[in-house]
Amino acid sequence: MEETEHKNWLARNWPWLIPAGCAGMVLLLVLVAAAIIFVAFAAVKSSDVYQQALVVIEKSPSIKQLVGEPVKAGFFIQGKVHTSNTGGEASFTIPVKGPEGKGVLHVEAQKQAGGWRFTKLDFEHPKSGQIIDLLETKKLE
Repeated sequence: MEETEHKNWLARNWPWLIPAGCAGMVLLLVLVAAAIIFVAFAAVKSSDVYQQALVVIEKSPSIKQLVGEPVKAGFFIQGKVHTSNTGGEASFTIPVKGPEGKGVLHVEAQKQAGGWRFTKLDFEHPKSGQIIDLLETKKLE
């Protein structure tokens, strides 16, 4: 007598169920991590201190000379911005690029009485090894 038993999908494919489930969980974790990173970058980029730092580098003739125009900020920011009511602190780096080169902007600032005061604002140009203190050049303007 021949067995013509028809197995259902689960009975035929059970060996794939565990690896597919594990792959699905890994994919879900990667998507959640990517969402968290995206939200963190967006939060820093929308902060006042980040926007003020960008204005300084976009107006700096020495940075324009090194990287060309237009000067644009890169995506991967490293560091943090912490605010509470009228105070706060920020410490982060922004990759900066232009048509003729790239570099890194180092930012440190304190927020007091609702306004940001930069304690460090320098641009590092890795190709030439030059470091431009934008706080000093800002004082000269």
